[in-house]
Amino acid sequence: MKRQANIELLRIVAMLMIIGSHLALHGVQSDWNVWSAGNRINRVFTSFLKPGGWISVAVFFMITGYFNVCKEKVSAKRTIQVTIFYGFLCGMIGVLQIVRGNVSTDSIKSILRSFLSPVMGGWWFVTAYVLLTLISPTLNKYLSNIGSTKFLLVVGAFWLFEYTVGNITTNQYFQLQRAVMFYLIGAYLRKQNTSLGRKIYYIVGFALTYCLNGIVQYFSDAAISAGKTGITNEITVFASSCVINSVFVIIEAICLFHLFLQININSERIVTIGRSVFGIYLLHDSPFTRNVIWHDIVKIENLYAMKNYPILAFLTIICVFLSCYMFEKIRNTYLEKPIEKGVHRCYMRIGSFLNFDREY
Repeated sequence: MKRQANIELLRIVAMLMIIGSHLALHGVQSDWNVWSAGNRINRVFTSFLKPGGWISVAVFFMITGYFNVCKEKVSAKRTIQVTIFYGFLCGMIGVLQIVRGNVSTDSIKSILRSFLSPVMGGWWFVTAYVLLTLISPTLNKYLSNIGSTKFLLVVGAFWLFEYTVGNITTNQYFQLQRAVMFYLIGAYLRKQNTSLGRKIYYIVGFALTYCLNGIVQYFSDAAISAGKTGITNEITVFASSCVINSVFVIIEAICLFHLFLQININSERIVTIGRSVFGIYLLHDSPFTRNVIWHDIVKIENLYAMKNYPILAFLTIICVFLSCYMFEKIRNTYLEKPIEKGVHRCYMRIGSFLNFDREY
């Protein structure tokens, strides 16, 4: 299927939101003392960046459900190939850091996970996506045989018993449950093909819900940074997580998705950039590159102490996106074909040894 520019634009916006979320999470809030020392405007702004990460993850899985629900076969071929490249690259960066003396048990484990991605979970999103790809043909077959009412009941039941309860209990399979949840929502929107409504409704709905999300996130961050174990703080953090994940993120993702479905745009440049967002994600958010980017290059602690931090943060997000895009463009232009051939040869050899022939 030919890529649609409006959906690729949505991918770009979502990736910018993810980078912003990582600036807050892996940058400023990697040390809660840094976040607490900032002025109120900078603290609030940082907390408001964080919801964008989970909203964008939801959007990516919704896109997958929306476009894959009608397919009998779904392939994770390109995802695996790109992940293998960046897994090797980030693993080598980790090796260099160890050579420089930054040795720990966690870093060695992270190197192994990078080299063996996506099998070892170097990036949780990749692992969840590959597993979702494996089970999606079965999901699609089931969803194609149920009516609208039953489909909605399935989504509601999964939201309550799998997604919400999974978030509360924080079980080890929750990221896969998250992936399936938003895959189902995307699939429902595609199968029902309901009227989208006016754009302004989705803009207002997204803006209001995001503001509420940011406020709740701020109070949750304040409770965590206080470092107290009192019942009030525990309840604040717990309730915030439930409301953010089970209510706000779903509303925001649906509003954003519906809004971009109505945008009529035709741009090959947007399609080209949109095709690169997965590589941008892998490059900027490995356990090794994230520290290099936020602390060694950007020096986010210094930026955070400045009065014009919100403006500098926006510019930093764009710069990180563009820098990673340029690297991904080089990989896509000069290295994708050789890597594709190498992975295919390895797959065929493994396939012949195990006596199977199945598209991956």
